[in-house]
Amino acid sequence: MGTLARGQELVDLLEAEGIRSTVDPALAAPPCVLIIPPNLTFDLNCGLTARWQLVAVVPSAQTADRASWEALDTLVDSVNQAMALETADLVAYTLSGRVYPAYLLSFQEAI
Repeated sequence: MGTLARGQELVDLLEAEGIRSTVDPALAAPPCVLIIPPNLTFDLNCGLTARWQLVAVVPSAQTADRASWEALDTLVDSVNQAMALETADLVAYTLSGRVYPAYLLSFQEAI
């Protein structure tokens, strides 16, 4: 299985939990989770380790504020319940020329 197919499986997993998600940045509409291509380590005899990065993005009026912080908390908690996250790094993420408050979530798995 390729990483794009696995990325779509992750989308399906999150969607089943009621979390809007996509692998296509053009279709990302905050609040949502954008699954981007993983970093790959060719460390296994019959496979590799994929370090996935998911971007949890929420809308905000101008910049991050209390409402966007609360929305991020809710979104990240929901994703963490659906899959075992390892890290969550606060970032500003640009979609269609607009900057959104976001968390860059990550976990790794053998493929």
